[in-house]
Amino acid sequence: MSDNPDSGDHNDRLLPDSNKPTEKSMGEKVSTVFRNVLQTRTDNIKDWFMNYGIKSSVGVLCWLFGSMGMSVLWIFIGAFSVLYSIEKFHKKRKITEMFKTVTEDKSKLVEAVKQLHMENSSSLPSWIYYPDVEKVEWINRIIRQLWPSIQGYVKDILSEQVGPSIRSSSGLLGGFKFTDMDLGNIPPQLVGVKVYDEHQTRSDEIVLDMQLVYASQCNIGVSVNYLNAGLCDLDFRALMRVEMSPLLSKSPFIGAVAVSFVHDPKIDFNLTNLANMFDIPGFDSLLRGAIRDSVRGIMVYPEKYVLKLVPDVDISYLKFPLPDGVLRVHVIKAKHLMAKDTKLFGPNKSDPYVIVQVGRNFKHRTAVVAEDVNPEWNETFDVIIEDIWHSTINISLYDEDILNTDDSLGTASLAVRSVYQRGVVEEWINLTQVKKGSILMKFEWFELAHEASNLDKAIKIAEHKENTNSSLLSIYVDKACHLPVSFVDSGVFVIFL
Repeated sequence: MSDNPDSGDHNDRLLPDSNKPTEKSMGEKVSTVFRNVLQTRTDNIKDWFMNYGIKSSVGVLCWLFGSMGMSVLWIFIGAFSVLYSIEKFHKKRKITEMFKTVTEDKSKLVEAVKQLHMENSSSLPSWIYYPDVEKVEWINRIIRQLWPSIQGYVKDILSEQVGPSIRSSSGLLGGFKFTDMDLGNIPPQLVGVKVYDEHQTRSDEIVLDMQLVYASQCNIGVSVNYLNAGLCDLDFRALMRVEMSPLLSKSPFIGAVAVSFVHDPKIDFNLTNLANMFDIPGFDSLLRGAIRDSVRGIMVYPEKYVLKLVPDVDISYLKFPLPDGVLRVHVIKAKHLMAKDTKLFGPNKSDPYVIVQVGRNFKHRTAVVAEDVNPEWNETFDVIIEDIWHSTINISLYDEDILNTDDSLGTASLAVRSVYQRGVVEEWINLTQVKKGSILMKFEWFELAHEASNLDKAIKIAEHKENTNSSLLSIYVDKACHLPVSFVDSGVFVIFL
């Protein structure tokens, strides 16, 4: 407390007004103008160099190589590889910075995801459109706090399972190993979570689908045949399924948890140091394909990673569940197909056939109908469906050519769940990626019956149709004991006759 009543006003007069702009001196004004001019000149020089300097440099290099009698093809190969690597590096860096910004400011999540999917021409996360898919920021907060502890667990999986799988994928990668692992400070993000209703699952299980996004400035050291390199800017996106089964009446109320990826995850990364040779097309796909195959063999559905919560619980049903049902496919006929084969005499024709693919494990090719743009096949076959909700029927028509690559006559697709919901679907489907053409398909959905009384009826229905089945036999081999040492050393497998 002050004795002088005017001391407050006096102090206010001594303090500068922070809101009032200070007057710049003549020297500061000249310095600002000089910096602006210098920046403008620098930008102009950069633009000139990007527009003309690179072109001139390539021209000079071509002249030098030509004067030395060397082919200029090596210049174009090198330039293409460099530009390809730079473009990929900047794109991945942009994605990483985007998700780093989202981690710091959660309010930007929706806009960041929209921008990411627009740039990749892919669909937006389902929680933006569907009310049964929810955002779960509280889980992301838990993951962020657990991330330092989770990293050790992830490193063990990479070293003990992913590494050996990559080494066995190709002779060129036989010496592959992880030398150092720093997964970074940015944890994975769950973009959306869907919990399936009771009528969509079995009574003793809980099933969740989680849209997982992991974009991190990690630094993972790898060694390939004595060449040390670094893996950074990891971009990992996948639809992860979590199954909790069986449900128990005592703590912990869940017997085991199984984790898998519904589809092949999207995996991308940059390679540094000597591994830049892998950015060259061909070498690049070798390593990326090996990593994809490794993840597919470990955790892509129906492969699962199962964690027991109760020691004596039976996990055979969780690890090897029965299929959801059987899809019967009828490839009947097509009309108004494109004529790809030019004839000297008479109208142009095609030699069409159909490839039907369901999931990543089933593919069926029909017979070829010679010289017909309105062919009929009338072929029927059965497909075992392991996942109703995410399986798709992909239909591709081709014109068979003996000497050249077969020409595409169009494609079509249909979700398996639509057949499951309707029971029977028979309709003409317009072909895409071509000007004209349609195909008549029929699909039937069959549930698995558990009563033996239904077997006779199913056999009678199936015996009149070729390539159809009446029943499904599932055999689970648990373990073997007291085998001879020679068999154990050479590997053990079971043959059913």
